Amino acid sequence: MIGLFCSVNTKSDKEYGAILRKKMVLFGIIFLMGIISLLIPTISESILKINNLVGAYYYYGFGSGLIFASVILIFKTVNILKNPLKLKSERIRQGDERNKNISLKSARIALGILALAMVLIIMTRGITNPEIRMLMGKLLLLLLLSYTISYRVLDRKE
Repeated sequence: MIGLFCSVNTKSDKEYGAILRKKMVLFGIIFLMGIISLLIPTISESILKINNLVGAYYYYGFGSGLIFASVILIFKTVNILKNPLKLKSERIRQGDERNKNISLKSARIALGILALAMVLIIMTRGITNPEIRMLMGKLLLLLLLSYTISYRVLDRKE
């Protein structure tokens, strides 16, 4: 399975290794975001004097998840970079057109479901809760605008 943001076109193992090293920087940023998420409840309680136990548990779980995922991805990437056979097989797997098409179709289905869920939330909860209506409306607009802009930019490049 290829991840949503993982498809690459490379001709050599050296080129793919460079891409993996760049991804490790991204994994480090995700790790730092996890640390920040763990610190948010402490900062809000000590500096802002906001005590929200349920919100704190949410941030602890979210931060722990980000840290755990980034550490796993860093170890996996280091393992791939150390072994030339794994590096080559992973490069071939990532460049496989069939896997790319499956990933693209899956992303389209997931985005369609997300857009449908936003519309349903606007229709059902938006009547009684204007904050939810505005938030979902803005997120739906962001989704549609980002698609339109990225399509036009990529269309000009091709």
